[in-house]
Amino acid sequence: MRLFIAAEPGAELTEELLRIGRRFKASGVTGSYTPKENLHLTLAFIGEYNDTKKVMEAIRLSSPEKSGLELSGIGSFGDLYYAAVKADNALYSYVERLKRNLKASGVPYDGKSFKPHITLIRRAENVGEAPAVCPVRSIVTRIVLMRSDRGPRGMIYTPIGSCGCKETV
Repeated sequence: MRLFIAAEPGAELTEELLRIGRRFKASGVTGSYTPKENLHLTLAFIGEYNDTKKVMEAIRLSSPEKSGLELSGIGSFGDLYYAAVKADNALYSYVERLKRNLKASGVPYDGKSFKPHITLIRRAENVGEAPAVCPVRSIVTRIVLMRSDRGPRGMIYTPIGSCGCKETV
């Protein structure tokens, strides 16, 4: 099964992301918009792998802490548009620990650098000026192991397991 590890953006940030999507649509941008239930911040992409217990163990061993996110702008990778997110040091440290523990456990993952972003639109067309964003802040309180399946209307993300984040001291 295709897996990735994600942080949920939180209610206020999710609402701002949906508002941005509505503004893109109102300006005539077409493409595959990320539905509300699929909005997430990828921490580590694993890909095809079946040992979910081993992945959950690495998530827990990495001791996730509550960490802050702030919406900072709109960016793109070709025709994919995303919300740029500033993450605090606690989240960067967690991602480093997570990748070390995944590697030590023999769990494969994409070794790309962590660039905090949340995908808004895939295969975007007719994009002019991106809408302005409000610098909404959110707190990551839960890390989720997700399964990714291609459905008739796009990707379907299913939570496999999760781990709550502890308070920082």
